Amino acid sequence: MKNTAFKKPISQMKRSPLDLLLALFCLLLLAGCARTPSTPPAMPNIDRTYGPDLPANPSQADFGSVTYWKVCMACHGNRGQGLTDEWREAWGPEEMNCWQSKCHAANHPPQGFDLPHTVPAVSGTDALARFKTAEELYQYIKATMPWWNPGALSEEESWNTTAYLMKAQGALPDGVVLESSNASAFPIHQLAPLPKADRPALLALAGVLVFAACAMVVERLRR
Repeated sequence: MKNTAFKKPISQMKRSPLDLLLALFCLLLLAGCARTPSTPPAMPNIDRTYGPDLPANPSQADFGSVTYWKVCMACHGNRGQGLTDEWREAWGPEEMNCWQSKCHAANHPPQGFDLPHTVPAVSGTDALARFKTAEELYQYIKATMPWWNPGALSEEESWNTTAYLMKAQGALPDGVVLESSNASAFPIHQLAPLPKADRPALLALAGVLVFAACAMVVERLRR
């Protein structure tokens, strides 16, 4: 007689409650070790006219949003998208052609400047690819920005702007204040870990599952 015990589809094989608990526990461990989303969050849409609303206790990144609005947004976009056609259209027909004669072309007035035709995005998966750490980004901002007046930003404004861009990339943990002593430790293209406040419930559930699994193992050994 042929043995047909192993011909059942896997989907029909019985699984013990212990197997299910262990599988769920493994999934929870993976979730606990996982970072926040695999792609950077979108930069907040800053109101072009009124600027960002600061919370009661602004962080370094919050102050950076104000500097970004005042200095960076005209070229880099209200969402960090760069000088796209969509962003230029938001300024209206009289101002959307940045390179018209005597505006930001080569024959601009003394108080004006020659605007490059391509301004990169500073938010998104491929943004800021040339920089590895917050320190590198800060040094570049401090030395070369804004485009029309390099070096005009103070150290505080440069750090604030760096923090804002890092936060927009999801790479700056909550509560961190960037400065020369720690900025090299924060990579731009690595998402910050979940805040500790988000983990207790997950850890508590994992503990319950471990306890239940141990109890079921003991019970099975007694049989």
